[in-house]
Amino acid sequence: MRIGICDGNDNSLWQLQQWIRSYCGVFETDLEIVAFRNVEEFFYAASLRRFGVVFLGIDGPDGFLSARRFQNE
Repeated sequence: MRIGICDGNDNSLWQLQQWIRSYCGVFETDLEIVAFRNVEEFFYAASLRRFGVVFLGIDGPDGFLSARRFQNE
């Protein structure tokens, strides 16, 4: 499973990756985590390949707009 994570905060990005790896390890899930600090980099990557799960950790109005943009693309 390919999981995309986008968060501008390095600590949050790292912590979320650890939680996902730990959870998926329990179920022995094949896993590929692709992490992004910038939403534009994420959208570019998402245009090239599909993600099974996406976590968008973007605060404020930009976060909601990014989520809507991702939903519509």
